[in-house]
Amino acid sequence: SYPETNLLHGDLHDDNIISNREHWLAIDPKGVIGHPIIEACNMVENFVDDTSFIADFFKFNLQDLRQWYFTYIVLAAAWDLEDNISPTKFLAIADKIYPQV
Repeated sequence: SYPETNLLHGDLHDDNIISNREHWLAIDPKGVIGHPIIEACNMVENFVDDTSFIADFFKFNLQDLRQWYFTYIVLAAAWDLEDNISPTKFLAIADKIYPQV
């Protein structure tokens, strides 16, 4: 079981995880409050395989993870709009995975 909200990194992705040869470090935290499941969304490349693995590994409910991932993808489309970038990439992903959430 996991708590509903925690202090999260907020920008956890492969460019913000480094090694100093002894430890792995997460850098450039944003310090946001949220559901811990959202931190895993940046790690999803293959929707079915990766969400299944992440849910099993972290003991998350698979359907909860997939719904949070869908929300994350829609938010990413909004971030692109905010940055004057076409949201087409993320909207296409959202359209593809919607039937599975």
